[in-house]
Amino acid sequence: MKDIPSNLPLKAYHAITTRKVGELETSHKTCLIGGDQCARAINSHSVPLSALRTIAHDGHVFTFPNPTYEELKQVYSECKYQPKPLGINESSTFFGFCQNHDDSIFSEIEKFDIKPTDKQIILFYFRAYSKTFYQNINGKKILNEIYNAKRPDGHDAIDALAIVASYFKYQELAKSDIISDFEKIKLNVCTNKQSGLSSIFIRINGAPDVMCSVILSPIYDVAGDFLLPLAIGNELDSNQVMSITISKDSIGGFILLSYSGKDSLTSYFIDAFVKSGYDCNRLIAVIFGNTENFFFSEKWWKGLCDERRNMLMYFASVSFLDQADSARNHWKKMYRVLVGRQKVYVNWQILSINHINI
Repeated sequence: MKDIPSNLPLKAYHAITTRKVGELETSHKTCLIGGDQCARAINSHSVPLSALRTIAHDGHVFTFPNPTYEELKQVYSECKYQPKPLGINESSTFFGFCQNHDDSIFSEIEKFDIKPTDKQIILFYFRAYSKTFYQNINGKKILNEIYNAKRPDGHDAIDALAIVASYFKYQELAKSDIISDFEKIKLNVCTNKQSGLSSIFIRINGAPDVMCSVILSPIYDVAGDFLLPLAIGNELDSNQVMSITISKDSIGGFILLSYSGKDSLTSYFIDAFVKSGYDCNRLIAVIFGNTENFFFSEKWWKGLCDERRNMLMYFASVSFLDQADSARNHWKKMYRVLVGRQKVYVNWQILSINHINI
């Protein structure tokens, strides 16, 4: 991005930077299973296209894409991140697998009802983790591009550059952990070995209005309690993550949470979720505030009152607000809001709950 003219207005610079970062984010097109031995990776859906169709309107679902410069200013000034429609053919996709591996590995969760079997559980976890892994492949390259980019005249952005520079070390550490974990999960998938995952499978009465395939590294639980002080030994030196899948099959909707029972933080999160009575509204709030790669129905969104939409837009803006003003600790504020002003976002009827260890 060194070739960007220096006399551009700031919002034009932001638009060019966002576009180029987007190109880097999707530039890796080698199959995550077979590597160079495989054909070029296809644009795989992490949330099945058949499921997205059930909540789409005119072929689009709502989500929170990367904001433009003007939208980012609105996030900072109003603490609201406005969602936009996105075509279902582009929603939840990433260049993760060649056609052969995408078909052969994931047919178990694409073409059959979800029971779930042990294999289905590890496949949902693997697919969510693969999306996160893919997004981190070019993380260092993206940070380098942003840090070394030519800035517009009058915008040295020394403080912002210092923040970007501080990310390099953490990005390398996180990528190292993610690569190691990904290889272990991939081995389990390819050899049908037991994964050691614990899961909660919740069957609900119909297609959920919000769908996702996400990885969550919990810092707070659904009750608003700060989890990091509860870590045992050197647990914070490595990733503690769980996957959350919300989707549907021919039977109806379902929620699947999978985690390692050996990890304290994810276990505490699950315990709090269970104690909440499997509160799907708190889970939705956590997803909006801590993850990406979730999608929702336009009808559902417009059916929410202004207060509930504003609350979810604030949750979705927290990661941006925290970067701009970390002293205010927007993460903590979000969970205080979640606990003190909890709202009903979804009216999903729970039909059954299964706890599974594999």
